[in-house]
Amino acid sequence: MGDTVKKVVSSALAVACLLAADSAVAQSLDRINDRGLDRGRAEALERYRLDRSVDRGRAQGREAERYTVSPAWSPDANRFAGRPSGRGAAQRIGGQDRDVDFTRSVGQRQRAEGLNPQGGRVGLFRVFPRLSAGGAYESNVFATDEDTKGDFVATVEPNLTVRSDWPVHSLNFGAHAVIGRHAEYTGEDYNDFGAEADGVIEIQRGTDFLWSAAYEEGHLGRGSPDDVGGGDGPRTFDRSTGYAALSRSLGVLGATVDSSITYTDFHDGETITGATINHDDDDHVVIAPGARLSYSHVAGDELYVRTRYVETIFDDPTEDGGPDRDNTGFDLIFGATKTFDAVWRGEVYAGYAPRFFDDDAMEAINGADAIVAGVSVVWNPTAQTSVLGNVRRSATATVTGTTSGISATGLGLGVEHEVTRATVVFGTVQYSYNDFIGESREDDIYELNLGADYAMNRYVSFDLGYNFTQQDSSEDGEDYEGHTIGLGVTLRY
Repeated sequence: MGDTVKKVVSSALAVACLLAADSAVAQSLDRINDRGLDRGRAEALERYRLDRSVDRGRAQGREAERYTVSPAWSPDANRFAGRPSGRGAAQRIGGQDRDVDFTRSVGQRQRAEGLNPQGGRVGLFRVFPRLSAGGAYESNVFATDEDTKGDFVATVEPNLTVRSDWPVHSLNFGAHAVIGRHAEYTGEDYNDFGAEADGVIEIQRGTDFLWSAAYEEGHLGRGSPDDVGGGDGPRTFDRSTGYAALSRSLGVLGATVDSSITYTDFHDGETITGATINHDDDDHVVIAPGARLSYSHVAGDELYVRTRYVETIFDDPTEDGGPDRDNTGFDLIFGATKTFDAVWRGEVYAGYAPRFFDDDAMEAINGADAIVAGVSVVWNPTAQTSVLGNVRRSATATVTGTTSGISATGLGLGVEHEVTRATVVFGTVQYSYNDFIGESREDDIYELNLGADYAMNRYVSFDLGYNFTQQDSSEDGEDYEGHTIGLGVTLRY
């Protein structure tokens, strides 16, 4: 691409990102290398990303976690097939060919030379603007069993990432928005956005202070258990999150103490007749201090134990006559990660995560319902192909109705293949069984995802995806199935 074209693309993206200055989120902190004590910092950040994913990961419904933003660490994803794509790895600073990292799947690796965005330098920072646009057809917009409605939706997703490029410490900012417009059912339109800042302060060699602060506005997808029916549009909310941690690495041993606080405010809704739906009784704050100890003799292999205290306080849960949903509990998790023969990587964990409610009318999440466990495996039979599998069990509290929480068991299998240095295709199948604690409801959810990502160069890429979701529920009116197929383009610098 000539210098003139580069300047035009750069200017267009800069204007787009300035227009999105009030929007949110980014990726950061992934440039920390894997050598010596710095590995402890990188692993601490990755653990925090995973912890947040678990905290916010009740991916129920057709729009599984579309509303959830994990600002500093969310990968660039295939928006229509619902999983991270190879473009996510391409966000890393660099662009040089390197040996194949068989501990990561094809979709998680850095792309080939010439396909990685370089960003622009502003003083001691690197700036990575990105603008995505796409269109999709959804066969069941309202996730209903009968009288289904299909519609086309156009999306625009501006994104700006600013990362420090310092030899010591780091400071990063991000902004992201996801704007959706429907052709016919305009009441389902959404404007999701958020912003985050995060950083690392190296107190001394091997000791780091990590922090993060984020704000986001989003919506619940139709089909989510927390999506209260009767609203004229999607249920919206805003969420503020703060996090701080002190991480220490001493050779093969690592220790982290941390704490997070998250406040979620659900906005009032409106019925099709114009009446107000009060959602203030679902507003709540979650406070979660914790600690983690680990032993890692070889890079990438680890034994760990993770524990934390979790307290959830609702603003006024009984305002509309509902139960008092305030609850306390703890998480105690033991786990291990291991790389085998350079082409297999696996993780196994198991633990207990009970929740106890102040109101006796709410059934406690304990006993077998509070058992959490999981096994995940990445197998790279060749440098171009990855096979991924996982089995998981989780227990999470809900915010509405008489349901205390959901005990979920799931399994998934996926394949990623690099057709060419610029093209990655993938497919996944998933099954989830959800048992609603405190109610007799049980759901079986089946999902199929197919997708492809093509990087024309480091500035332009395309993604194509298909998703099929089917939910079979024991509760009347909760069955549904839907198809989504979409095509998108991404410009980046």
